[in-house]
Amino acid sequence: MFFGAVEGGSWVFYLNIGKEVGEAEGKELLEKTVKWLDYAFSTHGVGAKTGLGYGLMSVSVIELR
Repeated sequence: MFFGAVEGGSWVFYLNIGKEVGEAEGKELLEKTVKWLDYAFSTHGVGAKTGLGYGLMSVSVIELR
């Protein structure tokens, strides 16, 4: 049986909060979202075979603005 996998590397996700949300609230929402994504990616992973460690990721925040 063949299981295809993506070779190790980096992925970039862009998150955007709409202008109708205030700056302070928007920053708080982004910070919470990054924490949730970090937990989900590092604990549960993405895709199939996560029980064997495939699909696990770590989050590095480049910039919140």
